[in-house]
Amino acid sequence: MLYPNQAMEDQVVWLASPSGSFRTGATWNFLRQKRSKVPWFRLIWYSNSIPKHSFIAWLAILDRLSTRSRQKNWSSSIDDTCVLCGNASETRNHLFFSCPYTTHIWEKISSMLEIPLNCIWQDALGWLCKRVKHKALYSSLLKLAWCASIYHIWIERNSRIHRQLYRSPSAIIDMIQMDVRDKVLGSVKERSSPMSRKIAALWGLETLCTAKV
Repeated sequence: MLYPNQAMEDQVVWLASPSGSFRTGATWNFLRQKRSKVPWFRLIWYSNSIPKHSFIAWLAILDRLSTRSRQKNWSSSIDDTCVLCGNASETRNHLFFSCPYTTHIWEKISSMLEIPLNCIWQDALGWLCKRVKHKALYSSLLKLAWCASIYHIWIERNSRIHRQLYRSPSAIIDMIQMDVRDKVLGSVKERSSPMSRKIAALWGLETLCTAKV
């Protein structure tokens, strides 16, 4: 049996923290389910990400976006035809980037990143995951451009369904470029090198690469 110590004042002890004091981080680690890191985590969650872009890209990776093909699983009466091309079932893999409409967008973005054009979802995801392990300008552009492409394609898809607003692939490309450029200019610093200068010029980011190595 435990007896209270009358000589000491009562204290609240937070058992989730080694120090006994409440700490948000320690509490989060205590409550969350711990699993091994997924191979794509650096592609989605990073310090200079655009949160709304990362969130949509995360749902796309998990195949949790409410595509028409998924909706048809809930109701057979739903038309699952892609609203961007009108020629195929609207699946995650079709939207990113097998659809002719989105292929055009990803082809342009890929050329600006100087990466091989790959429109097969799993292949493109695997390729990118191997090349975003650093914080240099090129790695930042890869992550930002990929997430922005997914985000703006999804927004265009929703605009066509819910608002009957249609934009060309060129308009989507311009929005991707603007978002990426604005984010990089405000958060990324890069020392000058032939590779960084070349990529920066393609994105209108020459001012980032003025310092000599």
